[in-house]
Amino acid sequence: MRKRFPFLDLTENERKGYLFLLILLVAIVFFPFLYRMFKSEPPEEIASYVHLIEVKEESVRAEDQAGATTWDRGDNIRPEQPLKGELFYFDPNDLPVADWRRLGFSDKQIAVIKNYEHKGGRFYTKNDVAKIYSISSAAFNRIEPYLQFSKSRAVGNRLGQSKKDPIEKIKAPVVSIDLNKADTAMLRKLRGIGSVFAGRIVKFREALGGFHDVIQLREVYGISEELFVSISPFLTLDEATELEQLRINSASVEELAKHPYITWDNARLIARYREQHGDFRGIDDLENIYALNIDFLSKIEPYLNFN
Repeated sequence: MRKRFPFLDLTENERKGYLFLLILLVAIVFFPFLYRMFKSEPPEEIASYVHLIEVKEESVRAEDQAGATTWDRGDNIRPEQPLKGELFYFDPNDLPVADWRRLGFSDKQIAVIKNYEHKGGRFYTKNDVAKIYSISSAAFNRIEPYLQFSKSRAVGNRLGQSKKDPIEKIKAPVVSIDLNKADTAMLRKLRGIGSVFAGRIVKFREALGGFHDVIQLREVYGISEELFVSISPFLTLDEATELEQLRINSASVEELAKHPYITWDNARLIARYREQHGDFRGIDDLENIYALNIDFLSKIEPYLNFN
C-alpha cells in the first residue's frame, strides 16, 4: 500500500506542508476568477473623477509634445500661464506686482517680467509684451485688448530724452547703415556700439546667413531694448540682398544645427522626417512635424531653400 501511495510514507509535518502548498497553488490559480466575481464597481462619482484625471493627463501629454521645441536656445521653460484674473486697462511699464496678480499672473511669471524691467527693458508696443517668454500666447491674447502705453514715455525713450534713461547721453548718429553690408568699422559709427557689439553683430549675421528684418538685432547677445530703440532708426536693409539659405533637402544634421535658430533636436527631427517621407516641397511639409511650432517655422522659413 505504501509503495502505491508514497504520500503515506511522509511524516505528519511533511503531509501538512504538502497540503498547504496544494491549497496555496489552488488559491493562486482561482484567485483572479474569484476577484472578478466579487469585486464591486466603484461609485459613479469616483469613476467619473478617475476618467477626468485620465483625460487631463492625456491633454497635458499632448501639450508637452506640441510645445517641446522652441526656437529660443536654452529657453525650454514652460511656465504656468494665467487663466483667471480681473481684466482692466493698464500700462505694463512699472506696473505694480499687486496689479499683475490681479490680472491672474503667478509670482514666477511676475518675477520674469520684473527682472526684464530691472535690466532696463521697456515695453513700447504690444509685440514687446508678447516676447516675454513667461507669457504664453493664450495669456497674451487675453490681456492684449487692455494694453495701453504712455505716448510721452515711448517718445521720450526712443529719442533718448528721458532723464532716467541710461541711453540719454547717446546722441543719434547722422549715418544710415545697411545692416547686411556694414563691417565692424561702419557699425562702430553708431553711438553705443563699440568693438565688442560690432563683432557680435557681424558674427551673428554670418551665422544666420544675413538679416531679413532689423528687429533680429535684438537677438544679439547684450543688445538692450534701449540701445536697439536708439539705433534702429538709422539701420536699413537692402531688399535686393539675398540671404544665405540652407538646402533643406540635402543638408546634414550637423549643417542644419549650425544655424542659430535650429537646435540639434530640431535638426534630427527634420532629417528623420525627410528620410521617411522624402524631400520637402515647401514650409507646409515642415508643419507636418508635430514638434516644430509655428514660431520656429516663421523664423526659419526665410533661410530655407526647397529646391
